[in-house]
Order: sequence, then structure tokens, then C-alpha cells
Amino acid sequence: MNFEDYRSPKRFDSVSNSPESEDNYTKVVRQYKNDDSKIEEEEEKLKRQNERDRIDFWNNKIEKQKKKIQIETTKLERMEQDRNNEEEMSKRRQKLFDEKTKIRRTRNTDRNRIKTKKLMQKLKKEGVSLD
Repeated sequence: MNFEDYRSPKRFDSVSNSPESEDNYTKVVRQYKNDDSKIEEEEEKLKRQNERDRIDFWNNKIEKQKKKIQIETTKLERMEQDRNNEEEMSKRRQKLFDEKTKIRRTRNTDRNRIKTKKLMQKLKKEGVSLD
């Protein structure tokens, strides 16, 4: 080989500057860039999915707590309603009892009046005066 052979552009083309080798290089670079972008996209997707999962988890917890609170509220309302019904029934019983005692008293007073009238008549017949 002589000196001109070393300097010839054909030599460089054949080794590293060939269009095929450059194409291969750009292909590899593009492929790595694409792979990197795909990896970044996947990471973003995973981040978004994790965020959604976290939000769903907390939303489910909140819903469960709401259901528990609602159940407790209905239990308390039922208890209060039962208590109110019991108080109302107690008032009704007391009212009925008061009416019965009132009727008994009036009967007793009526009986007593009748007895006193009879005694007074009896005493008048016998001639005894209470004045």
C-alpha cells in the first residue's frame, strides 16, 4: 500500500463512514431513544396507576366509614324511637290508670253519699238531729 491509499476516502468509507454503518448506528441510537421513551411512558403509566389505586383505596375506606356511620345512626334513631314509643306507652298507661282511679273514687264517693243519705234518713226517722 502506498501513502495515497491510506488517505483515500474510499478507505474511510469502507471502515467506519460507510452508509451502512452510519445507518446501523442511527438505528441503534433511535432504538435506545425509543426504548428510553417507552420506559419513561411505562413509568408514567405506573405512576398514574399507583395514584389511581391509592385514590381508590382511600375512597373505599371513606365509603366503608360512611356505611358504618350510617348503620350506627340508624341504630341510634331506632333506639331513640323505641325510647319515645316506650315513653308514650308509659304516658298512655298512666292516663288509663288515672282514669280508672278517678272512676273508682267517684264510685266510692257516690257510695259514701248514698250511705250518708241513708244514715241521715234513718236518723231523721229516729228523731236524732245532727245540728
